[in-house]
Amino acid sequence: MSYEYQLILSWHFFATSRAKGVVDGIVGSVKRIVWQQILTTKDKCENATDFVNIAKTKTKAIIIDKITQKDIDKSIAQLQAFFSNTLSVKNNQKLHKVTVV
Repeated sequence: MSYEYQLILSWHFFATSRAKGVVDGIVGSVKRIVWQQILTTKDKCENATDFVNIAKTKTKAIIIDKITQKDIDKSIAQLQAFFSNTLSVKNNQKLHKVTVV
């Protein structure tokens, strides 16, 4: 993947943030923005499309887009094909940094 997209990929693991990251903070911010808009206006948020539309109008700093189930299924198929040829790393819980070579 790093070769295909010409990216340098690395992961840093910390015990205090194994399951949290920047994405979690961004998601929380967007949810709060949409929730505040719903509370202070007559905007309705009844589905994902409504959520995306409200979020897009209230923030320009975060790029927001809706993905379809078809997009997800396509990505799953691509990732399964990619990872079917990879080997697992033994004792990975002891690692603190991994860099793709």
